[in-house]
Amino acid sequence: MRKFIKRYIAVFMAACVILGGWNVQEGTAQAATFSDINQDSVFLKQPGGSNLCTLVAATMMVRRGAMMNGNDNWASISTDMMRSAAWVEGIGLKWNFTCGSVTVAHDSFSGTAADLQTKLSEHPEGIVLYKQKSDQQHAILVTDYTDGVFYCADPSGAVASGRIPLSSASITIEASNYIWYISSPTLYLTDSSGNQIPHVIETPKPTVTPKPTAAATAKPTATAKATATAKPKKTTKPKTTTKPKTTAKPKNTETAKPSATEKAEKVKAPGKVKDVVVKNNKKKTLTITWKKTSGAKGYQLRFATTKKIPGGAASVTLTGRRAALTDLSKGSVFYVKVRAYKLNGKKKVYGSYSAVKKGKVKK
Repeated sequence: MRKFIKRYIAVFMAACVILGGWNVQEGTAQAATFSDINQDSVFLKQPGGSNLCTLVAATMMVRRGAMMNGNDNWASISTDMMRSAAWVEGIGLKWNFTCGSVTVAHDSFSGTAADLQTKLSEHPEGIVLYKQKSDQQHAILVTDYTDGVFYCADPSGAVASGRIPLSSASITIEASNYIWYISSPTLYLTDSSGNQIPHVIETPKPTVTPKPTAAATAKPTATAKATATAKPKKTTKPKTTTKPKTTAKPKNTETAKPSATEKAEKVKAPGKVKDVVVKNNKKKTLTITWKKTSGAKGYQLRFATTKKIPGGAASVTLTGRRAALTDLSKGSVFYVKVRAYKLNGKKKVYGSYSAVKKGKVKK
């Protein structure tokens, strides 16, 4: 036991020495190029059979951040060193944590490529992308967006090592719902001459706006052709009666579409979820059940260790009315709340959250 304590203290002290050296002022770090932070030795794999994907992905991100912040000891930053500052046993990676002078923050994610592209332009050190859903939980480090392709490093042993296209990763952008990123200090890459490469935050916006304008210009040309065909109708009187009828039919379908969307927009939110019960019937497990909500297509359960559950707290989407928090420590306390949702096309329309319920792990 003493040997274990001494070893733990030694690892913790080493981490303090290495992480404590990140005291470069914001905007002055010009120590790493794109090639430097994407070398194979930067990337790590999680131990087989472990659930440390978020910790490993965050470690890779912090390593790259350390390089960009002028830390020559970046290779010594490991998951063991990160664990004391960033990891909670039985729960996972902390929403927010600080290592040395680097602060990592957490946020929800929209699941869109445009949003990810914007965040990468702000954070060249990379973004930890996390899928936390009922069928799978996994995290990867998205490294960059180059020549129209997203690249990443996946901690899973079932995927190739190093920097790979995100299309080859274990999860997709659309299925992901949370991110971690370095919120402080602001980090920059440098070019081969050592000059600072500034962030280009507005890059995605111009690429998104031309597409709607191109589509908008295509529609008027289609209507112009329709008016052009209207002129010959006057020369052939027998055909005039049939042609207006064919043009009238598309008009009817066009008016039908808005009415369909109007109906879709009027989807009423489901009622408030009631009768949430949290029990500790099984060892290291809290089981949560609740009453069925009329018209609900599914439910979202959110949980935290504080009674005031924040909006960015961990959540899971379910189709049933039963969930479980497993591998919990004895004596730990969790608070949960549940809300129902209906579907408006592919969009979820949420109802009100239930009352917050407390659960304690007694066995």
